[in-house]
Amino acid sequence: MKKIVLTGGPCAGKTTALLMLKKRLEKKGLHVVLFSEIASQVLQENIHPNKIGLYEFQKEIFERQKREEDKLCEQCDLVLLDRGLIDHKAYLPKEMFELLLKEEEVTLDSLYDRYNGVLILQSGASVGKYRKETNRVRLEEKDEALKIDEEFVKVWSRHPHSVRIEAKEIFDEKVARMEQAILNELGIEFLDVVDENGKPTGAIVEREYAHQKGIWHRTSHVWIVRKCMDKVQILVQQRARNKSSFPLCFDISSAGHIPTGSGFIESAIRECQEELGISLEACDLHECGLRTVVWDDSFFEKTFHDRQISKVFVVNKDLSIGQFKVQKEELDHVEWFDLEELMKAVRDNSIIHCIALEELNMVANTIKKDILF
Repeated sequence: MKKIVLTGGPCAGKTTALLMLKKRLEKKGLHVVLFSEIASQVLQENIHPNKIGLYEFQKEIFERQKREEDKLCEQCDLVLLDRGLIDHKAYLPKEMFELLLKEEEVTLDSLYDRYNGVLILQSGASVGKYRKETNRVRLEEKDEALKIDEEFVKVWSRHPHSVRIEAKEIFDEKVARMEQAILNELGIEFLDVVDENGKPTGAIVEREYAHQKGIWHRTSHVWIVRKCMDKVQILVQQRARNKSSFPLCFDISSAGHIPTGSGFIESAIRECQEELGISLEACDLHECGLRTVVWDDSFFEKTFHDRQISKVFVVNKDLSIGQFKVQKEELDHVEWFDLEELMKAVRDNSIIHCIALEELNMVANTIKKDILF
């Protein structure tokens, strides 16, 4: 489950945009939950800053929102939130906000970390579209709305995945820009849902949700091989300790999920560049065939239901270990194995691995019939 905040100054169109975004994203097959603005609920209960003071008012909103956010369960791809807890930094003087953090026993960084992305919507006041009558609990005048609007840009600027959404004369264009940002600019990995033959159905799914629900998707698997003393050696990676599945297991030379709109070959080339630091051309990739992967397990107390259609490739690349520039976030290290010895180790489970013997046989058969060396 990924959490995306919609924020911005008054009359930015958050509430309307949330409903429109939900419809647009659900048409693509995503499961979306909306999180309503807490401030409006508090004001409708006649709890007002003029009555209890600015600090107590913001604290009431903060505590309610945090409680409700903590109740969210992992039953959807995306949660779209009308405002995030960082918003209080825009409404409170510095000393009050620091007091709020202290009393709530949280840090600024921990608040940023609660969200996977943020869309900072520009207020309609910037294009001459500001109306208080559309929201009976809206308190700010136009000039104040513009000032607050800029504060949101400042307070969210430290988030690694924040996107400013400019105001538009035509609101549909603004919503389309938001959809584009969610799918492409917030660092969230979306995959094409596929049928049993690996053909995209037109729906998409967030990667973690696909593994939670066992939804079919595609991956590219690349095995790097070389000839050494008349024997075939094959490159194996050890997955990083912090991987959400199969941590520290020996695995394929390079593998990755195929993002929405991409294909097997371009994804294979990209993953080898990112994980191993090597550049490949399409002509370097020798196809071994398609493989269906079904795996049910649990990691870190989370269920894992993997359903993949994987295209397997083999590449002849005679490089020393020092020539690989490994991506430490993804893998611990790489090493060369004798192919026959690796097949025996996988067969006997004498190493900790997540390698399929079927796949190694596919590689071996391709080497026999193809001109790699």
